[in-house]
Amino acid sequence: MPPNAPREERFTQIMIDFQTDRNFPRSIQSVHDNFRIFCGLLEQVQNPPGSKRARRKKKPNSDHEMDGPEGEQEPEADAEADAYADAEQEAGDARSNFSDDDEPPASPDHNKEETAEEEAAATTTGKRSGFGEKPPKAVPWSNGEKLDRFLDNPEAMLKLFFSHYSYERGMIWDIEKRRYAPLLVKFILEYIIRHGTLKEMKSDFERALKIVERAKIEQPAVGELAD
Repeated sequence: MPPNAPREERFTQIMIDFQTDRNFPRSIQSVHDNFRIFCGLLEQVQNPPGSKRARRKKKPNSDHEMDGPEGEQEPEADAEADAYADAEQEAGDARSNFSDDDEPPASPDHNKEETAEEEAAATTTGKRSGFGEKPPKAVPWSNGEKLDRFLDNPEAMLKLFFSHYSYERGMIWDIEKRRYAPLLVKFILEYIIRHGTLKEMKSDFERALKIVERAKIEQPAVGELAD
């Protein structure tokens, strides 16, 4: 790989080189796949067994089955997008709890302006807007966006990987995964630094290694509390 190639291409190639001729046990391979999904290097297909969303789907919400073939699952939104969507939902629920008595009476002119705006919105969207409606679902990051965000700040993104993302993907509930995930990520970062593929990012990866060292202590402890 030419040293002046885009950093995305160099990072992708070094991750391919790391995987070559390495056969991991199933649980560690699962961690490796999740890390590559997180970095935008692997397509995400289904909710992994044991993940928070997969456990939710096991509980029927009603007596009626969901439309579509049995067993079909929607792809899981990114952990970051889910967090944003949950926050938006809570905000929508809070707004729906307000009563008319909580707000001061509006002037007639103000009411006319609001009515005109609502009618315009209804004409554009085919639906009137109002309090209590479900907010739009956050759009998951594309693979290109994931890769850019990871390379822009590996330290911050690894904090997310070892916290909310590990919880959402179910890794926190598996003893082997929560124990070996920090070790695997450490080996990957040290491999990248040692080969000098991304020399301009050496200091970034060294700072990210400090997060991994903390995760080696905190991940097993968090899992024990969860158990």
